Amino acid sequence: MRFTDLMHRLKTAPEGVRKRMASKLSCAFVLLLACVSCIEPYEVDFPKQDNILIVESMLLDHPDYQRTRLYFQHQDGPREIIYNATVSISNKAGDSWPLVVTYDGSYVPLSGRIEVAAGDEFQLEIAIGDSIRAVSTWEKVPEPSEIDTAFMEAKYRSVVNNRGIETTSKGIEIFVATKPVASENTYLRWTYEDTYAYDAPMASDLCSECQYCYIQEEVGNFIELAEVLNSKGKVLSGKSIEFVEFDERFGIRFAVLVKQLTITKAAYEYYKSINQLNEARGSIFDPPPAVLRGNVSNNLRPTETVYGFFEVGKYSEASARITKSDIDFLIPSFYENCLVPNPGADCFDCRAREGATKVRPDYF
Repeated sequence: MRFTDLMHRLKTAPEGVRKRMASKLSCAFVLLLACVSCIEPYEVDFPKQDNILIVESMLLDHPDYQRTRLYFQHQDGPREIIYNATVSISNKAGDSWPLVVTYDGSYVPLSGRIEVAAGDEFQLEIAIGDSIRAVSTWEKVPEPSEIDTAFMEAKYRSVVNNRGIETTSKGIEIFVATKPVASENTYLRWTYEDTYAYDAPMASDLCSECQYCYIQEEVGNFIELAEVLNSKGKVLSGKSIEFVEFDERFGIRFAVLVKQLTITKAAYEYYKSINQLNEARGSIFDPPPAVLRGNVSNNLRPTETVYGFFEVGKYSEASARITKSDIDFLIPSFYENCLVPNPGADCFDCRAREGATKVRPDYF
């Protein structure tokens, strides 16, 4: 259902129904703001707190996952990256690490890296102007659960399209297996990046740099979770985390780097609520998802809500590869996409494709 249709139904519905619809729309809008890094927010014209502070912050034992991003969501405009905050992370031992802002608005440790060990407790602190002194709850780093292997299989899979019709799709399924875990209750989150080989179909033999590249892709809008209770000594074996439909990317070689994050129960519940929100976007008459509660608050204005989460945890990774010879299905070729009247620049020069690099990633 289009948003304009929903607005028409909202205006013409009886008063009691109209109030229930408005309540659900308002709830959905607020929750969408809280997970702006995961999905695109709707623009819904409902009264709301101006200058909403949104926090995306991670502290894991990997340098790529020690960064904080801050935004203001304005009532009459898009979200704004905050560059002028004073941000620090401290532990209960009395140590404190200032974060400095980079060109893209990320705040990273001035010292280069913070040591993160299981059992350590950390707190995020943010100061902006005279009105915001935001702090997180103390978050304890969980015992790590390490990934053992990742692998991919070409297969058929039944999927339900946006019209509710079940169809069969061909693609690659990504699986992981973990090593035995040390904790009674373990909470895991996965994300991944992928790289595929690209051979520009119309590249000139006179340009050797134009012909073959590696195309790297960061996978957005992806949250896969697992809650493993009474899990000490157990392993997850053959856990499916993603299904990728076939396209030309699988025509030569395709590789993934799977990142397994051991997170806290509170972080698990937070991301679970985001997934519930994603699943409930189909209809305004769906039950609203659980309220998305973050762990950051503004001490100067405690009645104002701060959205987002300060996440701590442990990191491990594993890679997997698949080539055209491993796949029995017919795969579209790059050449087919260039058989058009005005082919794109990447048909002649692989470096013109988004994400292109001439440097082979280690996991490829």
